Amino acid sequence: MSSKLRQRRAESDGMTEKHSQVDYDDSKKYGKDSVPSQRNPNGHRLALGFLCVVATIVTFYKIWNPDEVVFDEVHFGKFAGYYLRRTYYFDVHPPLAKLMIAGAGYLLGFDGQYDFANIGDNYLDHNVPYIGLRALPATLNVLCVALIYLIMKESGYTLAICVLSTAMYVFDNAMVTQNRLILLDSMLLIYMLATMYTYIRFRKLRHESFSVAWWFWLLATGVCMALTVSVKMVGLFLVALIGLSVIYDLWGLLDINRGLSMDQFMKHFYARAFSFIVVPIGIYLFWFYVHFAILNESGPGDSFMTSRFQDTLKNSPLKMSALEIHYGDEITLKHKDTNAYLHSHDLHYPLRYEDGRVSSKGQQVTGVMEPDDNCYWRIKPNKESSDGLVKNGDLIQLEHVITGTNLLTHDVASPWMPTNEEVTTVPLDTRHEETLFQIIFEDDDQNVFETHMTSFRLVHQDTKVAIWTHNKKLPEWGLEQLEVNGNKNAIDKTNYWSAQEIRGKNATEINANRSVKEVRSMPFISKFLELQGRMISHNAGLTKPHPYQSTPITWPFMIRGVSYWSKESTRSQIYLTGNLFGWYLSVGGIAVFAGIMLADVLARRRGIEPIEEPVRHRVLQSAGFFFIAWALHYFPFFLMGRSLFLHHYLPAATVNYLLLGAMYQFIFVDGIDSPVSFLSLKSKTTRQTSMKAEVSYKVYIAVGITIVCQIAMFVFLAPLTYGTPLTLEEVQSHQLLSGWKLQYGKLKQILLFHCLEMATRSRTLLFLQYRNSYARTQGSAPHFSAGLSETEGLIESSNNVIEMSVLPPKWVDIVDEVDEALDVVKDKITKLETMHRKHLLPGFDDRTSDEAAIDNLTSEITDEFYRIKRDIQRIRVGVNDSDQDDMLARNIQTSLATKVQDVSSSFRKQQSSYLQKMQGQENRKADILGMETVLSNEAAEFLLDEDAQVGFTESQLAVMESNDVSIDQREREVNQIAKSIHQLAEIFRDLQSLVIDQGSLLDRIDFNIEQTNVQVREAVVQLDKGSHYQNKTRKRKIMLLLILIIMLLIVILIVKPKKSR
Repeated sequence: MSSKLRQRRAESDGMTEKHSQVDYDDSKKYGKDSVPSQRNPNGHRLALGFLCVVATIVTFYKIWNPDEVVFDEVHFGKFAGYYLRRTYYFDVHPPLAKLMIAGAGYLLGFDGQYDFANIGDNYLDHNVPYIGLRALPATLNVLCVALIYLIMKESGYTLAICVLSTAMYVFDNAMVTQNRLILLDSMLLIYMLATMYTYIRFRKLRHESFSVAWWFWLLATGVCMALTVSVKMVGLFLVALIGLSVIYDLWGLLDINRGLSMDQFMKHFYARAFSFIVVPIGIYLFWFYVHFAILNESGPGDSFMTSRFQDTLKNSPLKMSALEIHYGDEITLKHKDTNAYLHSHDLHYPLRYEDGRVSSKGQQVTGVMEPDDNCYWRIKPNKESSDGLVKNGDLIQLEHVITGTNLLTHDVASPWMPTNEEVTTVPLDTRHEETLFQIIFEDDDQNVFETHMTSFRLVHQDTKVAIWTHNKKLPEWGLEQLEVNGNKNAIDKTNYWSAQEIRGKNATEINANRSVKEVRSMPFISKFLELQGRMISHNAGLTKPHPYQSTPITWPFMIRGVSYWSKESTRSQIYLTGNLFGWYLSVGGIAVFAGIMLADVLARRRGIEPIEEPVRHRVLQSAGFFFIAWALHYFPFFLMGRSLFLHHYLPAATVNYLLLGAMYQFIFVDGIDSPVSFLSLKSKTTRQTSMKAEVSYKVYIAVGITIVCQIAMFVFLAPLTYGTPLTLEEVQSHQLLSGWKLQYGKLKQILLFHCLEMATRSRTLLFLQYRNSYARTQGSAPHFSAGLSETEGLIESSNNVIEMSVLPPKWVDIVDEVDEALDVVKDKITKLETMHRKHLLPGFDDRTSDEAAIDNLTSEITDEFYRIKRDIQRIRVGVNDSDQDDMLARNIQTSLATKVQDVSSSFRKQQSSYLQKMQGQENRKADILGMETVLSNEAAEFLLDEDAQVGFTESQLAVMESNDVSIDQREREVNQIAKSIHQLAEIFRDLQSLVIDQGSLLDRIDFNIEQTNVQVREAVVQLDKGSHYQNKTRKRKIMLLLILIIMLLIVILIVKPKKSR
């Protein structure tokens, strides 16, 4: 080799870089092409164009279906409307993607008035351009396809491998489902892939440092990285990926063998720091600046922000309700975190708690969700002063207005939290120093205390604890109200309260007479930091259980999907699940990569090099990059405590397809195209040995089979992706895994439900189900077979089949009326019981009105029972002459009569109890009157001495007359109640005869039900067996296929000849 070829290539900035390996002239091998990947450009263009066309068809196919709100479209469509109305809202995600959706809506003429209230709402009814809104993420999904192809191409992979990775993504059901709806994931994926693509382009220019192209791709990487984080916070995983790559890159540049001086190295460092730190931060802040500039009107997001922040919004309701607080005002205090009001009453803590701890037995201070008079506190100054304004940092006392006691906390353990202090109250003018609290505003710049606008902490001057409450309720002795205690962490963010109302002052009237308050300003960085903190805390707080949430360990295997939308009338549904073949094969790709790396490390430890150095270098640099990207987008979710779903795995699944392509290249392609770095035509050398990949027919066969399998699985699961109607059998056939909770596929539960319904003799619910499901009977069959629906299988082929007309029978309305009447009767019985309890209480006032009310209400209840009786008798009036209709009407009468009997039984017991208690009172009154007579006889001598002719005094006569009137009134009440009971007895005698008449009929029904129950249970057993064998066979085939593929890959890896250098 000539010495000319051994010359070291000069850096673009004039610096010399030393190389540690032998270099070769690439221009001799590739002619005028600077990189191998630029060979066969027409083939790459055709393949890329074809895949994009296919992706467009797959993504936009029936994009108008369904024309209803699907899954999280309720959130992101609503947020777009808020932007168009300039109404402030709160969300845990950064604003870029929602701004893009709002921009599309603006261009489509959407006014944002529809609020996307519920899943299943019809778009057409609200004039929402939903097709255009869905077209935005769908278009971005097609661009993701192009980026995946370009990433593989620029990484030096052959055309077949580029097609493989791209096609796997195109025909992934989860990607199509997620990226054709009004959701954020397509924006996240497009910027994530763009970041990876631009960084790869930047790395390929590492031999042309500080050139124009080098700077362009460096800055482009920083911009795309910032856009990714501006869509979702999970974009930070991509920041970690680029950060690790940059650290690895700088570590290589720091090597003295590279020949760079420290000044040259610092230039590289500053360039990357500017592009990957300064530029992304600036772009990220820019989108929040746009966010705040647009959302300048008060809205539903106000409550998440501080009062200072809310004061920067137009038409904020806090402006009209805010009043300055003076000493002496009586105010209510509301906790910011729990929305509970500070409350006290004249009940006391128990001396000893259940765990043995002792309290101060002081007056209880609690938290309640609804304010009352016990929630008012008078704010008093520390020292005698005029009624001035309350200001930040003042020492105050809080007097409970109703009980006239001062708020206090002391070194006694609280009821639920022994580490926190008990909060109680003490009488006025006692323990003055222990009743002092310092009021500390959340906003240091605010000085005046205002209702609604001021968030503050109440810090005890003596013990330095802050008044705090939480969601745990006290036991019965505390009326199950929230516990309030003294938090020793006085700077906790959950210690903040706000004043709500001032007794005797109407804020609306007072502020209406004032000039309109101007919108206050707030520094942008302060608003950004406040919103960012709220986003992080609320995102971490999304821990509420969800029926479709899943754990990260299940994601690669798709153990559980997510039901996005369903429509019962057509048995249509959209269910998020990935392509089973592709995801399982991708897991195998991860295992193969891990196995290759482990085997290579062990072999090299023993001095054996099983993989050629250029190939090994490519696997580490490219496949290793993809593997780290997958790991960073997957494993951090194991550390999160919030609710997680399958769609959180989509970025990792996308990168997994890149890694799968790299493994196919390693297994099926002999050698690599090297180098992949961009070299100017003037450059003569490169670090890596020049190679050319040898692509054989085996590659195309393997890639073709894989893509065909991916397409086959995609087509099979397509009905769940596009919301295509399915029959029961089709739904069951698509439930490949037991964890998939598909709608309309639980035949076993339906059959058992019918068994239980029939066993209770109540056929109403079953009839209603038949009526709602079918306008007419669909025919019958002697036996239940797989070709019949579950409803048809329950209807026997006999004369007992009731022909259903389009309109329901008239007695259906009567049943509804009776049910409503029974509800009314139950309410009145409850009210009557309350009146009974009140009337039985001892007292001296006139209760004539109460007695009249009891009589009237009792009569009303009795009349209601008579009306219900007449309605039940009407059921058989107008019934057709057929035996089936007459039998069904009799069953309905029996069912309703049983319900009425239960209600009336409770009414009679209540009346009987009332009468017994009334009789007891009368007896006690008679005893009392007898004692008065005895006392009168003993005192007769004194009365006779004074005036023997007087007899009874006037007052005694008045008392006796009053007693006579009361006794007569009680007697009338008893007679009225007895009359009502007699009328009820007549009703129940009639109902009893009706029930007796149905006895023989019920016996026959019982026999038929028992036989039906046996047959249905046998059918369930057979269905279980069939489903078991069906699922077992399918799973076995899938597992066998995957095992064969893995074994084939292992064999190829073992027998693959080692290529000589």
